[in-house]
Amino acid sequence: WNLKTFHELTATEIYHILRLRSQVFVVEQQSIQQDIDGKDMNATHLIGIQSSSSSSPPSSPSSSFEIIAYARLFAPGVIYDKEAAIGRIVVSPSCRGQGMGQALVREAMERCGGLYGFGVDIKIGGQTRLRSFYEGFGFKQYGEEYLENGTPHIPMICTRSSSPSLPSSSSQ
Repeated sequence: WNLKTFHELTATEIYHILRLRSQVFVVEQQSIQQDIDGKDMNATHLIGIQSSSSSSPPSSPSSSFEIIAYARLFAPGVIYDKEAAIGRIVVSPSCRGQGMGQALVREAMERCGGLYGFGVDIKIGGQTRLRSFYEGFGFKQYGEEYLENGTPHIPMICTRSSSPSLPSSSSQ
């Protein structure tokens, strides 16, 4: 896993991030939307990378890599007043069914704790169809369902003091 601010990302990394987000959120989910929403510059980017060549680091122009998982992390005060936020949670279609979604959410929650404090609550706008998936991490719906770019979503919060232990990587 790599964790970078927007200004630390290379042009190649930004390209691969936007490519994955477009592949899933626009093409696969058939949701015509402006994915570039102005929030990327205020986020910390969690990136799961699969290298095809172990001799070059992912930021090297000669490296060959694929971003297979991604999420944006936001400090309290950026999206919500008191809570941290996780957004644009996405796993490459080629890596689904292998526990990568669980690994991504678990890592995102751990990184939020490390960056913003382990007692800070986390909010997400989760796709309604993934409610039980997010509930497995301690998230609970706190508001009404809404449409985001034509896709049903629900506001969810994980109250850190009452959240269960995160699923371990062995439970994938």
